[in-house]
Amino acid sequence: MNFNSILEQYRKQSLSERDKGTRFERLMQLYLQTEPYYASRFSKVWMWDEFPFRKDLGGQDTGIDLVAQTTHGAYWAIQCKCYQESATINKAEVDSFLTTAGRSFMNDSGMTTKFEHCLWISTTNHWGSNAEEAIKNHTPAVSRISLFHLQNSSVDWDKLEQGLSGELVLFLVPSIALLGQTLEEMVLCSMDDKKLYGEEFYHIGFGEAVNKGLLSDYKVLVLTVNENDMTASAQEMVSKGQVEFEVLND
Repeated sequence: MNFNSILEQYRKQSLSERDKGTRFERLMQLYLQTEPYYASRFSKVWMWDEFPFRKDLGGQDTGIDLVAQTTHGAYWAIQCKCYQESATINKAEVDSFLTTAGRSFMNDSGMTTKFEHCLWISTTNHWGSNAEEAIKNHTPAVSRISLFHLQNSSVDWDKLEQGLSGELVLFLVPSIALLGQTLEEMVLCSMDDKKLYGEEFYHIGFGEAVNKGLLSDYKVLVLTVNENDMTASAQEMVSKGQVEFEVLND
């Protein structure tokens, strides 16, 4: 399996844009620990939600996907973008990454530190002129790993992917119908076959389980945004499937 095959697999099997992005980030985490050029420089590579000092940088995902620590103790901020090959990197998304990467944080020695370097990884070779200008002579310096570099890497992509696959995912939802709305392309299995799974020996409804404190209640929020409320750059990003919006609770 080569790199292009893995990308195609992610695009077909991912449950959402977020899921596809997470799969790609974990693959890049292994790549940076395996590719000789980077493996010899990094002692540790964290996913953003595993980075121990992320709270000083806002906690939430604000543009940084991975953080690497070099063998001499410095930190690199890393952005990973799993785009279509024809996509073009624009300035807005670059600015978000560079803004967070420019902030200070407290390391495990209690010292205030900053990222020494920025690394942008993407599955496209195309950059807009304004995005190119944004990283030119930037401090900290920005380097790039493009689709070309990933396709021509010496790593064994098949082995890297095998290291990420084989996990069993359990979904707990009130109904198959609700799950199906999200996993439209996923094959769903039922346990109604008594010959295979046996007779039902106990049943408790969702409402009763919530009342007994066994399950947490939930609410479904559906938000609509008028195109007049969005900037032109945001509309373009959405139309290309390059962005995912979150509702954050303060």
